Amino acid sequence: MNIFLDTNLIYRDPFLTKGKNALLLQLAKHEDVKLYINDVVYKEMLRGHKAFIEEQLNKMSQAYNMVSRYLITPSIAIDTEKELELMINCVEEFYVKLEAENQLDWVPYDIDLLPLIVELDMNEKPPFIVKSKGSKHARKEIRDAIIWNTYKLFIQKQQLENCFFITNNTKDFGAPDANQSPAEHPYPLHPDLIDDVNIVAYKNTNDFFAHNEEIINTLFKDENLHIKMLYEDFLPHIEIELRNGLLTELITKNFVNSIKVDVEAYFNEISPRDIHPDYFMGGYVTPSLNGDITDINLEDVTIYGDNIVIAANVVVSMDVNIYLYNPDAEGNEDPVPYAATDTMAADLIVVFLLPINTDNRLEKNNFSFSDYIKDIEPTNLDIQIIATQNTNHTFELLEGKYYEDKGHDLMLEKDGSFFYFKKVSEGEPITAGSRKYTLPDGNHRFIDTKRLKDNYFKS
Repeated sequence: MNIFLDTNLIYRDPFLTKGKNALLLQLAKHEDVKLYINDVVYKEMLRGHKAFIEEQLNKMSQAYNMVSRYLITPSIAIDTEKELELMINCVEEFYVKLEAENQLDWVPYDIDLLPLIVELDMNEKPPFIVKSKGSKHARKEIRDAIIWNTYKLFIQKQQLENCFFITNNTKDFGAPDANQSPAEHPYPLHPDLIDDVNIVAYKNTNDFFAHNEEIINTLFKDENLHIKMLYEDFLPHIEIELRNGLLTELITKNFVNSIKVDVEAYFNEISPRDIHPDYFMGGYVTPSLNGDITDINLEDVTIYGDNIVIAANVVVSMDVNIYLYNPDAEGNEDPVPYAATDTMAADLIVVFLLPINTDNRLEKNNFSFSDYIKDIEPTNLDIQIIATQNTNHTFELLEGKYYEDKGHDLMLEKDGSFFYFKKVSEGEPITAGSRKYTLPDGNHRFIDTKRLKDNYFKS
């Protein structure tokens, strides 16, 4: 098996420790398996990881500066530059070690690469160079073109077979609707790439392992009787115990904090519009510090090598606070005030490993998986957020009767109360946060919908 890696696989997991990424390294120890990377993938990963670590270190430093004034005993401040250098050095040394141990091969630039890239650019060949209708300029993804053609030339010249490409970049490498391909299956390559080289593309390692389970199990197969028995005789019993509460116990005991942190980080990075279309006027989102795991279900359990691999579907419910842009803020008014708190449900796939202890006894008539793993710590946690849903949308536009009122641009009567709104003239463009309303007299006005929320009333 020849497995070619893209940046997005290792960007947030450069040491390949999360979920089935860890199994890739174990698989690569087999003489019939090779992992491949090229300079563009490596440098993109290093640049992206450096930016991510730098951002996190700066946050730590800012937090330290905030609390340091309250410390009784002085503490040493974080040297972000030194820590960043140490962390990047660790990544670089890791890849040097992988290459030295023959777990990873570097694909060099080919002498024929430059003419291929020039031809793509000159002739605007898709999928990496696409000119949209009505646009003077083409969208160019030169780095992806270099990655693909570097691997393509290498495969062709080395006459490699059984080649696999792991990348979730279906936009540039995949056919239309490739991102809709079913889980645990490969996705179709772009029509202009199909004839380039014989290679099968997967969005992630989960899909790769699931679709090639039979051959991978053969490669992992150990003559050790313990592992053979565990796989052939005890796997159904293990699945039953996991479904009957053991899975919930494992996740609750070991991973709750990590899961909540990942969900919080996800909601921190999205916009109010991603929470609900009503929040179209811009702003930011802050998740609450608490969230609840509301559902845990077993997706899959199998054995690869000396690890039991467990995949679970986990649902997390978390409140998120919405702050919306107010263009009419004056003086000391907050330009991005609090607007609402909604509840979001995040749908996750959680994968982790349980190392097999061959010293434990296997007794068919008296087997308890809970007892078997009693002293075993789960490892290599991988968390993927696959979907979110707004389960409690609290922001409402008030309904009532609208009137034109002398001295005021617009007046709303609701439950005996009157509220007044700013009118936008018919000739002005509709700005974010403004909507068109029909008054009882049939006339139209644009009003600032942000003032239809309790926080924005001016009566």
